[in-house]
Amino acid sequence: MTFLENPDLRDPQARRAFLERLKRLLLIAFAGFAFFSLRNALLGYPITSGINALGAVSMLICLALATTTRSANGIVLAVHAALLCAALTLGVASVYTGQSLAVAPWFAASLPLFACFQLGVRGAVTWTILSVLVVFVVHLSGTLCPVPPEFIPRRWELFSGQLVLMLIVVAFGISFRMVSERYVHRLQDQAEELEISRDEALAAARIKAQFVATMSHEIRTPLAGVMGMTEILAQSQLSPEQREMVEAVLKSSQLLRSVVDDILDFSKLEARSVALEQLAFSPEDALDDVLELFALTARDKGVQLTAVLSPQLPSSVEGDSLRFRQIASNLVSNAVKFTSQGSVVVRLEPTDRGFRLSVTDTGVGIPLEQLGNLFQPFEQLDSSTTRRYGGTGLGLAISQHLAGLMGARIEVASQPGRGSTFSLVFPWKELARDSTTAALRGKKAGLVGLGAMAAEGVASRLTRLGLTVVTESPDVWLVGPDGTAPGSPSLQLRWPGRKELQGYAGSVWMPVRRSALELALLAVFEPRAGAHTETVLIVEDTLINQKVLVRMLSRLGYPSRVVEDGAQALASLRENDYPMVLMDIHMPVMDGVEATRRIRAELPTERQPYICAVSASSHQEQREEMFAAGANAFIGKPVALAELRAVFQRWQSKA
Repeated sequence: MTFLENPDLRDPQARRAFLERLKRLLLIAFAGFAFFSLRNALLGYPITSGINALGAVSMLICLALATTTRSANGIVLAVHAALLCAALTLGVASVYTGQSLAVAPWFAASLPLFACFQLGVRGAVTWTILSVLVVFVVHLSGTLCPVPPEFIPRRWELFSGQLVLMLIVVAFGISFRMVSERYVHRLQDQAEELEISRDEALAAARIKAQFVATMSHEIRTPLAGVMGMTEILAQSQLSPEQREMVEAVLKSSQLLRSVVDDILDFSKLEARSVALEQLAFSPEDALDDVLELFALTARDKGVQLTAVLSPQLPSSVEGDSLRFRQIASNLVSNAVKFTSQGSVVVRLEPTDRGFRLSVTDTGVGIPLEQLGNLFQPFEQLDSSTTRRYGGTGLGLAISQHLAGLMGARIEVASQPGRGSTFSLVFPWKELARDSTTAALRGKKAGLVGLGAMAAEGVASRLTRLGLTVVTESPDVWLVGPDGTAPGSPSLQLRWPGRKELQGYAGSVWMPVRRSALELALLAVFEPRAGAHTETVLIVEDTLINQKVLVRMLSRLGYPSRVVEDGAQALASLRENDYPMVLMDIHMPVMDGVEATRRIRAELPTERQPYICAVSASSHQEQREEMFAAGANAFIGKPVALAELRAVFQRWQSKA
C-alpha cells in the first residue's frame, strides 16, 4: 500500500478491474495529447506540437509499465507517474501558448477526476491540490517571468480546446461507468452463484444431519435391547467369569451409545440446528440425573463421586436443562475417565454472574502446552491417551460450543499429576429459592462412616432439605460404608453394587440424590410416605424393548402391563388407573405424541397419569413436541436403569 488510497491489487479480480479502467483513461489522455500535437503541427507550431507529442508518448509508456509490473505498488506508482507527466506537459505547454491566456491549464481539471477514478478519494484530494498548484504557477509565471508565446490562441482554437476538454471529461465518466457496471454485473453473478452454493451446502448439511439422526435412531433401537438385557443380566446370579464377560458387554455397549450421542450432537452443531430452550427445571435434580449415570463406573474404579450443592442454590431456575445435563455429563465423564484414584467433586453454587458448575478431579492433569487444543474436535491429550481411555474426542468441543450458545465459557485449571478443575457459569434466571421439605424442617441428622468429601456432599443435601447436621443425639443417623449404626433410626448410605444390610430403616445409594434421600427420610419420620405399589403402563411396539422395560420395572419393584400402540394405551387408561405411563413415540396405529395429547384432553384431572416419553429419537423437535403434548419426562433409548430410577424418584417425590 502507498500513501494514497488504492484497492488491494493482490486480489486478481480487483487487479483486472483496476487495469481495465487505467487502460481506458490513459488511452483517452493519449488521444487528447495526440489531437493537440497534430493540430498544432498542422498550424505550424512545432514547439507546442512536440510538447503534446511527448505527453502522448508518456501516457503509452506509463500504460506499458502498469500492465507489465507484477507489484501492486508498481502499478500505483505508474498511475502517479502518468498524472505527473500529464501535469508537466500541461504546465510547459501553457508557457509556450500564452501562459495565463493559454488553453492548456484548463485541462488540469481532468487530473483530479482521473485520480478519483483510479486512486479513490485521497488520491483525488491530493491531485486536486497539485492541479491547483500547477495552474497557480502558470498564472504567476505570466506576471513574474513572462515568456514570448509561440502563439496566442484565437477564438476557434479556444473553442476547439473547450470542446476537447468536455469530450475528455465525458469520456472519463462513460469509461468508468462502463467498467463499473461490467464488474457490478459480474459480482452479482458471483453473488448468485455463492447463494446457490450456500443453499446447496445447507441442503447437504440438512441431509447429513437427517441421515445421522435416522441412523442414530436405528442404532439406538437394537442397542436399547442389548444394554437393557445386559444390565439386568449383570444383576442376576452369575459366576465370576460370566459376570466379567457380561460387564464387558455392558461397558462396550455404553461406549457405543456415547459415541453415537457425540457424533449426533457434533453433526447438529455443524449444521447449526441446536436451539436453546428456556424452561423451568430443578438444577439439583438435573445434576442428580448426571451423577447417577457415572456412579457405577466411579465405584468400579474406586473413585469417590460426590456433589456439593450450596444452600443458596435455588430450587427452580429458568434455562435449558437438557444442555446443562449434556455439559455436566461430558465434564463428569471426563473427570471419572481420567481419574484412577481419589475423588471427583461436583459443585454447583450461585455467583454474582449466574450459577457456577465446577468439576474437580484428582486425575492425571493436563500439561500446560496441551490446554490450547483441549476444546478442538477429535483432540485428546495425545495418541496414547486415546488408546488408553478411549472416546471420540468430541465431548469437550461440544460442551464448549453449547456453553458459547449460552454466553458462557468453560475454564480449565490443571496441574499434571494432581488433577484438573473445569468450571463455567450458567446464566439462569432464578424462579424459586426455598428447597426445604416441610416435614423434615428442623430435624437433626448425624453422619458416620463417610470420607471428608462424601460427608460434605451428603451434608449439603441434608441442609437443603431443611435438616441440621449434628454430631450428637440426632433424630436419624446416616451411615456410610465405613461405619456402623451408633443408634436408631438409621439409614444406610451404600455405593452401587453394595448389598443392603439388615437392621436399617432404609438405604440410599451414593452419590446421594435429593429425591431418594427425601423419600428415605420421610419413610423414617412418616412411614406411609414411602409405600408405592401402582402398576405402570408400558406403551412399546418392539418386543425386545418391552421385555427390557418389564424387567427393569421388576427390578425397581413395580408391576407393569404392556400395550403395543397409542390407541391401546388410550383404551387401557379409559378402563383402568395407571399413575405412570412409559410412552414410546414411534408406533403404528397411533404414535406417542397423539396418544399423549388425547390422554391429556380426554381423561379427567384426577385420573391423569405421569407420562414419561421413551424414544430412540434424539431430535430436539421430537422432545419438544412430546412435552408440548403433555409429557412430564423424557428418556432416550437405550434406557439405563439409573435413568429410569431417577424418573420414578422424581415422580414419587411430586406425588
